[in-house]
Amino acid sequence: MTDTVSASRPPTTRMQWFLWLALTAASLGGIVAIISLGPPFFHAQVPYTWYPWVIPLRWQLMPLVGILALASPLLTFVALIFRFWRRAALTLIGVCAVLQFAYFGLETYWKALERAGAFAEDNKGLFDDLLERKR
Repeated sequence: MTDTVSASRPPTTRMQWFLWLALTAASLGGIVAIISLGPPFFHAQVPYTWYPWVIPLRWQLMPLVGILALASPLLTFVALIFRFWRRAALTLIGVCAVLQFAYFGLETYWKALERAGAFAEDNKGLFDDLLERKR
């Protein structure tokens, strides 16, 4: 019965395999790009009053995207072998790669603003605000 089910699905094309290779390379390249930023403690010190969504982005969303970026090439490989959910699996790799490079660009942009002194007037960190409130 298994043979008839897989035989009824169209075979995986050479283009899908090349797309898998390219998207896997892009996803792993995104991981390398984010790692090249350094530890998250040394990322750009953006004012949280301007960007209140930075902490959830850095500590909740991007680790999830990183785990998906590591797992999605393997999941897609299995999907291509067994001929099911191929388009969804390839899309998952692409979305992870795009999110990683978008985050890398955002952090690079913030670092450039930080070097230019754009955050100088609101350079207080989260802990500085908490210390002032206690006084």
